[in-house]
Amino acid sequence: MRKNVTTPEGKELGTHLARFADVEVARGEIDRRCSTCAFRAGDHLANGSVETLMTALKCVMEREVFWCHEHPLPCGGWILLRHEQGNIVKAPWDSIDGADELPAIVKKPPEDR
Repeated sequence: MRKNVTTPEGKELGTHLARFADVEVARGEIDRRCSTCAFRAGDHLANGSVETLMTALKCVMEREVFWCHEHPLPCGGWILLRHEQGNIVKAPWDSIDGADELPAIVKKPPEDR
């Protein structure tokens, strides 16, 4: 299994996903993102890892809960970008699940890890 690392591509993707979440905050949505959220710009693993960010995006597209890696709650960035209505889009890539070194991308509550 590939190790979860920050890459130049991940940083670029993270910048865009954080920007999308920032737009929702600017529109008046409540910002529940943790300090190391995949959807918050910064020099942290979750916002620079292709694996984490593509799984987060997949969860937004498919309306599958993306869990916070710091708290036993749905990710605050995911909450900002998910929509209650409209078509569910099936992402054409697999998510990465189950590796202890990849806690930010697990699609189940932290207490079940």
